[in-house]
Amino acid sequence: MSPGRESSLQHAGVRVLRVIERLIFFIIGAMLFATIPIRNFFPGSPPPGSWVDVLVVLWVIIALAGVLVIALAAFIINPRRNH
Repeated sequence: MSPGRESSLQHAGVRVLRVIERLIFFIIGAMLFATIPIRNFFPGSPPPGSWVDVLVVLWVIIALAGVLVIALAAFIINPRRNH
């Protein structure tokens, strides 16, 4: 394979990786905003402040928000250049 061809393939790979990383942000954000509606589908629709909120939902929201912040920081701190 010629050196020019390898270089163009590497650039295409970097672009694809950045698109995938952006999709991960959207997926994590969607999970973050879908947590409360999913909680409302529980049998009996538990009232706000119940044990399921404290033991599960609160920790899921904290974990998703933390992962989103860490991923965003990594995305900003380590930019991949196309050259």
